[in-house]
Amino acid sequence: EEGGIVGFVEMFTSSYLATSLPVGTPVHVATRLKPYIASLAVQERARGRGVGEALVRACEDAALASGQRSVQIQVESTNDVALRLYARLGYRVVNMDSRAKKLVGDV
Repeated sequence: EEGGIVGFVEMFTSSYLATSLPVGTPVHVATRLKPYIASLAVQERARGRGVGEALVRACEDAALASGQRSVQIQVESTNDVALRLYARLGYRVVNMDSRAKKLVGDV
């Protein structure tokens, strides 16, 4: 089957995240917010063809264009496929809880 959507990514930008902070949040908190990849999915038939990498790289490019130097991702600790992808792309674990790993990657 040719054509159609094979992947999806959703990234919250720093400016978007700042708009959801409570009124009165100190400026130093708002300026420390990093772009955050909230969702990434690739259809099974398209996996292994660079779609996931291209989507993550597009997010990194958008982050760089807005003056950011890193992107954050939170991944379920059981999602081995995603964890391997992010590790291959240079992301590293910076925090963990019982269900998820928080990763960050320089762009």
